[in-house]
Amino acid sequence: MSARLCWSRMSAPVLTAAALLSCGYNSSSWTPLLLTVDPNPVPTGATKIGVIGKRFAPGATVYWNGRAQPTTFSSDTLLEITLGAEATLTSGVATVVVANEGSYRSREMPVAIVDAPLLLASINPSAVALGSPDFTLTLSGAGFVPRSQVRWNDVDLQTQFLSSTELHARVTTDLVSVAGSALVAVVNPRCPFLQCDRGTTTSPVTCMVGLGPGVGVRTIAQGTTDIASDAAHALLYLSVPPNAPIHANSVLAFDPLSAQIVASISATGPGVLAVADDGQYLYAHLVDPLGSSTLTRYDLPGLTGPISWALAQRSSFFDDVQVAPGGPHTTAVSLDGSGVAILDDGAPRSASLPLITASLQWGLDATQLFALDESSTFYVLSVDSNGVAVRTKLSTPSLGQHTRIHYDPTSRRIYADSGLMVDDHGAGASTLAGAPFFHCAITPDGPSGKAFFACLERVDFTDLLTIRSFDLTTNARIALLVLELWPPGSRLEGPLRIVRWGSNGLAVATRGLSGEIGRIYLYSGPFVQ
Repeated sequence: MSARLCWSRMSAPVLTAAALLSCGYNSSSWTPLLLTVDPNPVPTGATKIGVIGKRFAPGATVYWNGRAQPTTFSSDTLLEITLGAEATLTSGVATVVVANEGSYRSREMPVAIVDAPLLLASINPSAVALGSPDFTLTLSGAGFVPRSQVRWNDVDLQTQFLSSTELHARVTTDLVSVAGSALVAVVNPRCPFLQCDRGTTTSPVTCMVGLGPGVGVRTIAQGTTDIASDAAHALLYLSVPPNAPIHANSVLAFDPLSAQIVASISATGPGVLAVADDGQYLYAHLVDPLGSSTLTRYDLPGLTGPISWALAQRSSFFDDVQVAPGGPHTTAVSLDGSGVAILDDGAPRSASLPLITASLQWGLDATQLFALDESSTFYVLSVDSNGVAVRTKLSTPSLGQHTRIHYDPTSRRIYADSGLMVDDHGAGASTLAGAPFFHCAITPDGPSGKAFFACLERVDFTDLLTIRSFDLTTNARIALLVLELWPPGSRLEGPLRIVRWGSNGLAVATRGLSGEIGRIYLYSGPFVQ
């Protein structure tokens, strides 16, 4: 026999029992029991919430801060709701209540809303024209708070908080006056008393400035131990090591415009490359499996007519070969154990120097040579028909050990990969803004008045492969170009060499930090001009 309730005569305990059992044991009128929500705590910006408990019935309704929400019945222990964006706009405490049809409401359960882990997912626009008028940048992500600050490179922008997942920022025209990449990040105020582990700065996202259609970065999956530029034939030459997955033990002629190999030749253990300034010859330092070093010369542009000269037993990484300006048959070479020597068609001149040298560079002509040895001593050398001799030397620990040097005939200065420089008399040492640099390679470009540094750097805990440009007159930083942005845990690659090509091109060869095979990045566009 079914029970019937007389509401006017029931005491409070009886009412409670009635609410639980209801007429005829109809589950839709049972009072729900709330246990928790999923996720718990609820992150800001969340809209899909699971409500977990017992005695839920079809037609149940969830109330969030007293307002009924669209509710989906999944089971007698799970309800799902979709909240409006305003419900979890900021951190705080919300209340949740559930009612079945015809039942009492459940007890009110407080739910904590906490700031979501800070994340910048995307920006819009992600590319703008050079010199664009002031514009609004929309940032999408998670964990934004009313005091979030948008940062454009090193500049804090006027920021408007819309929600925990969206910000607006004002970008002024002066910030897009130079072609390159802008690093955009969101910075949150620090957690009070160090009581949270949320990051306070997002990984950066790039906005490309003045890099329109057909302009940008190309990646070539070709490992190399060196790369050299041939302005006379508009080609690049690559030395491919024995452990490369493709084209191993070879020297390649590569057209950067078409990104195609136009000539190749087998070569055992190719290393350092050097191109004669008239484009007549390419010189390559080769090492056979037994460790014997040879200097091999190829006719350009087809890599034909190879001629080789035995040098010495291979010693270390820091050997170098440079072709004399205006003298395609003359080279300066450095090998550990053999020092620095001048060769004419492979034949050494009588006077050499017993320097353990990391890098060589010719000066304005074939009578002046510069050297940086592994103890960071910088040498100005004189060269004549007898060979090479020391003119002056300078202890320059700031130039760095085990680094390459590069001579720019326009500024008549020698630049190290560390960002430090000295004039061609071995005096007037100075630095580019922000130096010394690490994991970098430089190519100075006197005609454009710029130096270009390819660097592996870390920005806000994110690893990037970048090119930074500097003014050779003021030594000030000009702009940034991002080649690669690596997610956490990625295998990182550092720059091995950067060279100029064409009217507005740069090529960067990389390798893994533990010597793994890298790749080549090609860029052409207004960043170089």
